[in-house]
Formats: sequence, C-alpha cells, structure tokens
Amino acid sequence: NGTQEMKDVEVSIEATGIDLADGTPRTVSIPAGQSVLVSWPASVSREGEVTLSFRASSGDGLSDGVEQKFTALHDLPPETTATGGVVKDRPRTEGIFLPEFAILERGTLDISVQASLTGLLGGELAQFAPPPPPWDATEDTASIAARAIATGAVIRSTKAAGGSVDAYKGQFDTDVARLILRQANDGGWRWCEKCAESSPWVTNLVLLAFAEARRADKDFDPAIVTRGGSYLLGYLARSTDIANPQNVNEKAWMLYAIAAGGAPSLVAPSLQALYEQHRATMNVQAKAWTILGLIETGKDRSDPAIQALLGDITAGVIPSANGNHWEIAANPGNSSNDYSAGTIETTAAVVAALASVDANHPLIEESVRWVMSARRSEGWTAGAGGALSLSALATFALGTGELSGNSSFEVDLGDSTVLEGDVKGTDSSAQTTTVPLTDLEAGSLTVLELQRSGAASARLYYALNLSYFTPARQVEALNRGIAISHEYTALADPETPITTAKIGDVVRVSVSVLAANELREVRVEDFLPAGFEPIDSSLKTTDPALAAQLETERRAAAGGEEPPYYAPWYRWYRSPFDQASIRDDRVTLSANRLPKGVHEYIYYVRVTTPGDFYVAPAHAQEAQFPEVFGRSDSTRFVVEP
Repeated sequence: NGTQEMKDVEVSIEATGIDLADGTPRTVSIPAGQSVLVSWPASVSREGEVTLSFRASSGDGLSDGVEQKFTALHDLPPETTATGGVVKDRPRTEGIFLPEFAILERGTLDISVQASLTGLLGGELAQFAPPPPPWDATEDTASIAARAIATGAVIRSTKAAGGSVDAYKGQFDTDVARLILRQANDGGWRWCEKCAESSPWVTNLVLLAFAEARRADKDFDPAIVTRGGSYLLGYLARSTDIANPQNVNEKAWMLYAIAAGGAPSLVAPSLQALYEQHRATMNVQAKAWTILGLIETGKDRSDPAIQALLGDITAGVIPSANGNHWEIAANPGNSSNDYSAGTIETTAAVVAALASVDANHPLIEESVRWVMSARRSEGWTAGAGGALSLSALATFALGTGELSGNSSFEVDLGDSTVLEGDVKGTDSSAQTTTVPLTDLEAGSLTVLELQRSGAASARLYYALNLSYFTPARQVEALNRGIAISHEYTALADPETPITTAKIGDVVRVSVSVLAANELREVRVEDFLPAGFEPIDSSLKTTDPALAAQLETERRAAAGGEEPPYYAPWYRWYRSPFDQASIRDDRVTLSANRLPKGVHEYIYYVRVTTPGDFYVAPAHAQEAQFPEVFGRSDSTRFVVEP
C-alpha cells in the first residue's frame, strides 16, 4: 500500500499449469506504506509451463496486476539397474522387473548389442606414430618398444580376422630392427641410443616387444632375448637390504618379460619360487604377470599355482553389472614400474591373464567392457601402459574367436521385436534401441530374449540399462557404488548443521562424495531448495571478501596449503572435480577421473524467499556405468522472514 491511509484490498489469482486448492479471492487490510503477504495453497501434478496472474483492487480506483511464468519440474530421483552378457550358441533371456513405485513416464530401457568388444585395433596406432624426420632418429627406445608392442597386437588381431597386415609390417619390421641394433654390450637397452647406462625398465619393455614379435611370427636371433634376460636377472640379483628390499611386483613383471620374450628356461624356477614365497605380498597386477609367465614356461592352465593366483585375482575384483576392474596402490618410489599404477593398465593385465587361462572366464567380458569404456574416457597412453593394454585386448579377442564371426540377431521384449539386424566381428560399434517404460507394466515381469544366427565362432554381446524415477518425498539415501551427502551450515560456524535461516543470510553448502574405488566420468548434481540462489564467485558482482573466503575453504577441502599470499584469481590447488556448473536450481560437478577416497566441494548460497522448502537428494553417477550411483536423504529447510 503506497498511499497515506489504510486500504482494504481484494486480491485475485488465475493459474494455469498448477492446481489451486482454493482459488477464491482474498480481502486484506494493508496499513499505509506497508505490505501484506497473500497466499493460496497449490500443488504441482505435472511438468510444463506455469502461468500465474494476480490482480489487486481497493474499490476506489486504485489497482495493480502482475503475471509470472515459470517451469514446473518433477522432483524425481533417478535409479538405474543394469546387466549384460553374451549370446553364443543358445538364446539368452533376461527378466525385466519394474518396482510398483517406479514412475514410468520418464524411464527407459536401453538395449545395446555388438559382435565384438574390441573390434580391429588398427585405428589405435595413430598415437604411437614415430616423430617426423629428422627427429625420428633420436626417438627414445621405450617409445619404439611400445609402438612395436602395439603394432604386434594389431597384427595378431588383424590376422585372426582374415585381414591384410601389409599396412603394419613395414613399421613393425623397422622398429624390431632398431631395437636389435640398440642392444648394449651388457645385454640391456638404454633409454636413448647415446645414454650411458642400460635401464632395467626399458630392457623389460623391449623384451615384451620381442614377445609380440614372436607371436606375430617375426624371425630374430633368440640370443638377443637370452642376453637381455641375463641382464635383467643380474639386476634382480643385486644386493638388497631391509632399507631397500627387492620389489616382488617388479620382479614378477621382469620374469614374465624374459619368459614371453623367448627365454622361459631362464626363469621357470624363479617364477615358481615367486609364487611359493611371495604370493601373499604380490599385488594383483604382479599375480597376473606371474600367471602369464608360468604359462610361458609350459605350465598347464590347471596347474595349482595358476589356479591359486587366479583365485586371488578373482577375489579382488571391483565389480559392477557391466564393468569389472582392479586397482593397485601407486608406487612412486619405484621408477621401474611407474606406469603400472594405473587402473586401466592393471585391469588390462588381469584381462590378459584371464584370457590366457580361460577365454570364457565369468569375469572377463565385463572386465574388457570396463577397459574399453575407460579407454573412451581417457584414451590410450602412447607408451607402455597403452601398448600393453592393446596386447591384452588382442589376446582376449583371439581367445574368443569373435573377430572372424558375423551373425544376424533379434531382440524380443514380450511379444514384440524391439531390435534386429546384422553385426560383424571386426566392428566394435554397438547397435542400440531405447524402449519407453510406458510400454511395460510396473510390478510385473517382462521377458527379454536375445538370439543370434551365423558363424559358430560369432558372439553377440549385450548390455541392458533400466532407468526409472522414484517419488522424491521422504526418499532415503542409497549407495550403489557411490556415497554422497550434503550439509548446510552458517558461515560463522561451519561445524554445526542448520535447517533454518533468515532472508538475506549466506549459507555454506558442503557436498561430500565417497568413492570406495576409482571412478570415471562422474556427474554430481546437488539440487537447491526453491528459496535459495547459488552465489557464483567468478562474477564481478560477488563481494571479493566472500569470494576469497570461499576459495580458502575450497583449498582446504582439496588438501591444498595456504599460499604465502592470496589473490582471487590465483587457484593453485587441484580439485578432484574438473568442472563446476552453477544453475538456478542446482550445482553440477563433473570429474573425468575421481580417485578413491572422500572428496568435498563447497559453495555458497543466498537465502532469498521465505517458506518451508523441500530439499531434493543430491545425486552422483558414473556416465558409462550408470548402475554405479548414489543419492543422499531428502530433507526440508525453513526460511524465516
């Protein structure tokens, strides 16, 4: 009321897009120069645009009106379940069950099929290409060896598919010849041609290159490997003490390289002794190398040592419905094995061991899926890790025989065919379809059948992702591989959670994500109560002192130390989250690789609107494996005038 006297005012409302419990006009008395809040109970039953029109009239010619438009969205926490498998000589069936509480209108069943998990690997060699002249003459020995390993793996897989390897043989022959010429007098290989000393790590990698040359039917003098193996055995026999003990994981890698390169007789007793004496202390990657080494020495796949190590590896798997992987702790003090600390390389080594023992091992398909997914996320490294990963995938593809098989397939859901076509063994791309959940019935079971016809060696790999939404009210926290929580506190007291605040207050929001294992392509969404507005500290309109305080808190949460001086643009700490996006209703965090551990992200919001607000659960999920997700509890937050 902007007049100088009390006014009785009738206020009316018209609404489209929401449901008013009582839309009758309200009459209120407003003192001079003051305001009165007028409200109508309403509920939202559907998504879409909402239009609200308000009119106020005092009856003496004074009136006003306003129209507001906004979008109504369902507050529905998502859930995803998944499965996968392979169709060989018999059809496969899966039961699709939707819980009765599932909201079907926005849910989907995603189906994908493919004939090969790896396909031909020739396209992966581009990143291993040698530098152009004249710099190619000074290329380091490790890069040449890595390229030889990768090229040898591609030659193996291409031959298995019946393709021509002429495009690869020239570079492969050149690389093997260069490695032969670079062998030093002591039997080892130096990192560069003019380097003073041989390197055990480089020598190990070169022997693995000769292993690929042997598998690719490349002729070379076996004495080359024998001399290289003798050099590595001399390195392993060096004097050690309590302060600098021998690294058994490194020893397993080197013994395998000697055996695979073509001198298994040199290391057969050492590999058996390694298993008997150090089985309990070897990491999972070393156990994989030991299995491969024992096979190279002529051990049968059923040998007790191989089966025991395989059991250890199986027990250490980190599973999800469509992706298994293995992790080891990084060992920065061991330069001879630095590359192996990566999760991709560790899982690839396990894939090579599983494929060499049993190409139909129950864990192998999901493990290869994980490696291929991680490769799409990060790409192969153009070095030892990427090259050995390609070698492992080639070993898997040759063991299954899938590269040489083409087939036709059909996927039936209930009484309907939802996907059919032809697939080639040399193609790893997937054929997909999405079925809306409105075609299914909640609370009942629907049978999905997959069948294929064609070459006996052909395979049909499939993956199913069932995504649906649940009612948000009073939903409880859920941990399916990721645990997440969020907490509201006052700036002056960050240790005490709050559930109320006053208009104009700045509230500190802390989002905590617990990754029990290393995760890739993670998306975190923290939804805000409707009475909050997020503060973007990158805007010039933000109070510099508030922005500086926020950066200090973020630095502490990320484990960064306080710099000797501070400037608002100076962010030298590393957050595990690669990107943070601020929207009106949420803050979204993205991490290409989220390490194992607890990760905290802090941001500020300003309280803008009075009311009793619902707080939606925070949600975190892996993009490539959506069945790995988590959410927090739902709560309420009260904003006082």
